Amino acid sequence: MEEILSLANQYITSESEDFEQINNKLIESKFRNISKRIFNTDTIQDVEFVDFLKYSYKFFSLNLPSEIGELFISKEIAPYVLVADHPVFVYAEDLIKSFSKTAIYSYEETKKYYSKWLNIKNEKEKQYFALSTLNLLEKDRSSQNFLKYILYAIVLSYDKRMYSPEKSIKMMEQAIAVFRRLNISDEYRNEINYLLSLYYGFIHLRRYDLENANSKFIDAAVIKSHGISALFYNGLMENLLGKSDKSIGLLSEVLSVDKRRIGFAIKTNNLGLFTFFTKATISQNIFREKGFVNIAEELNYLFNSFLNDDERFFAQLNNKMNGLDLLKIKDFYDDQIISDLEFIKKFITKYEQDDNLFVQYSYNFIAEKFNNILDTAKANIKKKYQNEITDEIRVYDNQIKSLQDKITYKQKEAEDGNAALNQQLEKSLSRIDKVVKERIDEIEFKIEHLELDKKYDPRNTFSSSLVNTLVISLMVLTIGGFANGIMSNGEVYNVSEIISEVFISGMKWGLITLVLGIIISFFSSVSVVWDRLNNKQRLLKEISYLKNYKEKEISSLKTDAERKKKVFQEKIKSKIENLQKELEFVKHDKNEKFEEFNEKTSAEISNYEQEISGLYLN
Repeated sequence: MEEILSLANQYITSESEDFEQINNKLIESKFRNISKRIFNTDTIQDVEFVDFLKYSYKFFSLNLPSEIGELFISKEIAPYVLVADHPVFVYAEDLIKSFSKTAIYSYEETKKYYSKWLNIKNEKEKQYFALSTLNLLEKDRSSQNFLKYILYAIVLSYDKRMYSPEKSIKMMEQAIAVFRRLNISDEYRNEINYLLSLYYGFIHLRRYDLENANSKFIDAAVIKSHGISALFYNGLMENLLGKSDKSIGLLSEVLSVDKRRIGFAIKTNNLGLFTFFTKATISQNIFREKGFVNIAEELNYLFNSFLNDDERFFAQLNNKMNGLDLLKIKDFYDDQIISDLEFIKKFITKYEQDDNLFVQYSYNFIAEKFNNILDTAKANIKKKYQNEITDEIRVYDNQIKSLQDKITYKQKEAEDGNAALNQQLEKSLSRIDKVVKERIDEIEFKIEHLELDKKYDPRNTFSSSLVNTLVISLMVLTIGGFANGIMSNGEVYNVSEIISEVFISGMKWGLITLVLGIIISFFSSVSVVWDRLNNKQRLLKEISYLKNYKEKEISSLKTDAERKKKVFQEKIKSKIENLQKELEFVKHDKNEKFEEFNEKTSAEISNYEQEISGLYLN
């Protein structure tokens, strides 16, 4: 506990020079020496307001990936960020403007006084602008402007004359409460939450409440896992609270972000960005904080662990670059290789004599870029020769493609031919079936209606014959009676006797005729029944004949169709076999030519690869 209090006291005040103080000065001297070695100065100057605005404008214009794109906010520049067009605060201002244009107008006026308070050096004038800012904030009646409470808290925490830590904390609580009621997208909600936690931590740190400050920085780091500002101050608090091992782990992440930024600049061939990142590193803020003095040795080890301090690096790189020029393989360079080589040349020219630690961080990235150039060059060489081989044997590929198309066409022709013959057969079978069926239906209709045909109705025949018989009998009766009377012995009878004789004689012959007629009618009826039966048998035989005819025709059509298919398929098969033989011949010829070309080009590629392989940087 005493060690924790000692570290905290060392961070806050200067104690009288006793033995412990002398020891601390030795450690502090070592701490400054590390800074001098890395940044060529033992004192890291504070950032001026105007310089920060210029820096932030440049930083936000870079559009960096999110994992390296956070603006590092130190406790010293935290007040500046609110007026530096930080994208998150710009979004917040636009959001407030959507609620009330009057509120944002009032807030803009307040920001003008707030900015002057930040920029003014004269203490009296600074106090005037601080008071003016607070007065304007008091007059702002906007219920949804959480930013005004942050400004209020900053002024109360950072202005020496206005310093009021308790009220500052209340203002931060008010800002958080208002913010939580607003409807904001998840993306910006997390970012604003992160900044609110970060600023809340700074407010606690200003009043030297290390535990609460650390709690807020941890909250911020949970909200944004790659929040470098939160990780940095979490590391500071952990060290001041006696957890130096955890602090070193967090500071390692800070250095990793600097290294990733340098790697990004090198990867994108942006020398200006590389210079920007090496001059304004996050890591240099470590040496602004006396709270890290006690771990100077650990910091020295940490920075060295990130190094590739090979003093021969640039000599080797120049040697390898010259060796690459001597290979005369520029014909194999693509735009990326040309761009990468140009960047490396500019990098050598500018930084060959620079022993900056962060330049040394770049050695591995430069070596990786150079080795990637060699890999790409080898790949391009191989690709170019392969393309030449491809061009040489393209004529074979065209022939193969043409033959394969022909084979496919013939196979399709065989399928279509079979389908056409099957279709033709189906039509013929359908036509025969239809004709035979229609004829059979017609005959069956006749058979079903034979009994209805009067010509084959025995009753009708008998009736007709009987009527004819009756008529004939009457005629025979009359004629026969008169004939008998006329041919009598000439005896004279009276009229009644004559009529009686005629009637009796006619009746005799009429009855005879009637009996004969009835017999004839009966036989006629029998004859009609017989004819009907014979006709039915004839029709049934015709049906049987038609069915047999149909079967024979179907069999004949199928046989003929199979014969045609076989002839057609054999013809197509023969053509396909000939094409396949020709295809195999062309493929064989192609393989021979490919082996010939490949053997020739492989030797040339191998020579290039051997020469290039000797240029890799380890």
